Amino acid sequence: MSTLSINKLHDTTCRCVQDEPEHKNLLHYSRFAVSPLLAGQANTIGVAMRRALLELQGTGIRSAKILGATHEYCSLEGVLESVNDILLNLKQIVLHSTINEIQKGSIFAQGPGVVTAGHINLPQSVTVINRNQHIATLTKPSKFYIDLVIQPNKYIGQTELDLFLNDNSADSGFILDSTVSPVRNVNYSIHPLSQVYEGYELLVIEVWTNKALTPQQAIYQASENLLNLFYIFSPINSKQISTLQEQHILSYPLSVIDKSTFDLQSSSFDTRTIPTHNLDKPIDINTISIAQLQLSTRTYNCLSKANVYTIADLLKYTENDLLKIKNFGRRSVEQVKIALKNFGISLAAQDQES
Repeated sequence: MSTLSINKLHDTTCRCVQDEPEHKNLLHYSRFAVSPLLAGQANTIGVAMRRALLELQGTGIRSAKILGATHEYCSLEGVLESVNDILLNLKQIVLHSTINEIQKGSIFAQGPGVVTAGHINLPQSVTVINRNQHIATLTKPSKFYIDLVIQPNKYIGQTELDLFLNDNSADSGFILDSTVSPVRNVNYSIHPLSQVYEGYELLVIEVWTNKALTPQQAIYQASENLLNLFYIFSPINSKQISTLQEQHILSYPLSVIDKSTFDLQSSSFDTRTIPTHNLDKPIDINTISIAQLQLSTRTYNCLSKANVYTIADLLKYTENDLLKIKNFGRRSVEQVKIALKNFGISLAAQDQES
């Protein structure tokens, strides 16, 4: 029997015990220690975090339209590399975007000289991490021009991307398979704690990133994604509650569901065998983080800097109050209103301003 009180689990912490921003001059490496954890919990968290970290989406070049290039195996006059080599070099460029929108960039250079990622013209919201990444070598005083489409760090559906490409050009150029993850590698290991903590374990997580995100930022985003994923099982998910009400399946512990009630072949069920519960009990908004609103990174960061952490904090603000927050624009306000509407609530009325 463990000598550590179960209440000590509330003291479980995640600490960064090693940080190397210039690991091998290419990657950012950090090591994190999570403890104390009950036996088995370390493996559960380690597996989930590793998968969530590796699934993080990065920002990359989605398409490139190169002036004078007819196909990817052709050569350009005055350029040492073939078009295929140039495209491969473009895929190696590491970008960081502060907004979740498809954007455009360009390269214009005149030789002779070497073209690198630092020569890319980008909007202010996009930053090149590896500015010395080689793109092409110009051997003659010829012009070198490329139109670029930048895919944001969060997933955007193929349909939306295709519409953007079609609207901006009859010929979208070469499509790059640049599904970039800012996390290059993740390892985890589990270690038993001392006899004083018998039955408890230490989880060590190692993260390597391409510097578009720090390992600490990657850990935060991965854990946020896991929270959003498991949130679908929460009884306070208003969309699911609405659906269950329509189907006469109301809120109760999953353990009370009789599996024989469901016909897996027809997806039908007998509502007479299902207990009913009252869903009129109000949701405790003080316990719901704004992370559950699935806001954009920009909007979430602005609210966090204004000390808005829960929906209860957010409902103290009117639209005008939100617009007074630094870098919080009208689009962010509309995003918040739509997210709150899913919970059946809205911002404070204008006449309630203090």
